[in-house]
Parts: sequence; structure tokens; C-alpha cells
Amino acid sequence: MQYTPWHPSFRFHARLLGVLVLVCVLLFIVIFYQVARLPAPYQTYSPAPQTTPWKIHLSEDL
Repeated sequence: MQYTPWHPSFRFHARLLGVLVLVCVLLFIVIFYQVARLPAPYQTYSPAPQTTPWKIHLSEDL
């Protein structure tokens, strides 16, 4: 009996990459949603506009 090595095709790599990207995007969405629902002391911090003047200038340019 002779063993023939398996050689993945381009189609296999494309599917695998697509599945990995899909899993990463879904995980990001789930984690982002869960973090947004955290109770008050653990919520994400948004600084005051006076402390971040570059954000004011960026929003005016749009």
C-alpha cells in the first residue's frame, strides 16, 4: 500500500479563509454587543470633548 500525500487546492484555502473571517467577525460582533451591555462601572469610557480636541476637528472636517 502506497500513501499519497494530500495537497489542498486553492478552493480549499479560499473556503477555509472565508470560514475563519466569518468566525472572527461573528465573535467581534458578539463581544462588542456583550461589552455594550455591561453594568455601569464596567462600561466603555467616552472622554469629554474638551479633553480630545482632535476629535472635534475631525468631526468638523466631515
